[in-house]
Parts: sequence; C-alpha cells; structure tokens
Amino acid sequence: MDKLSNGIRGIEIEHGDGATTNMDTARAVRIRFGPHHMIYIKASGGVTTFEIVMTHHGVRLDASELNGELEQAISRLRELLPDKQID
Repeated sequence: MDKLSNGIRGIEIEHGDGATTNMDTARAVRIRFGPHHMIYIKASGGVTTFEIVMTHHGVRLDASELNGELEQAISRLRELLPDKQID
C-alpha cells in the first residue's frame, strides 16, 4: 500500500448555486481518505446529516440536534474506546 492511500485523497464542496466557492454557502462536504473511507456532511431542508463510510458500507446520522443521533453515536464510541477519547 503506498503512502498516498493513507492520506486525504480528496475534498469536494457542493454549493447550491454552483457558482461560489464560499464555505458559508456550502450545502455538502465530502472528504475521501485512507484506502477506502469517506465522510459526507450534507445540509438540506433544515436537516444536517453526517455519513461515515468504508467502501459501500457505513452509517448516516442526523447531526441537527444537541444529543441527537450523531452525539449519541460519538458518546457510545467514547464508551467503547476509552483509550481513543479526545477532549
């Protein structure tokens, strides 16, 4: 496996009007990294979703609310992997 396959392989920013590069108007961000991993954050219809994927399999969580799906998943991961916690 070459060194590039372990780094950030690409960042895509989707805009609603397609004409701007301003992050304030971004509706989605996709980050590809490692050999086959991706994070996708999308805002649509007042809902923000967070996806984390390996190849074709992953999870989509609602990231719109305090103590919502994403926060609960992070809390659960922190419980399962205490040596990986960051603050």
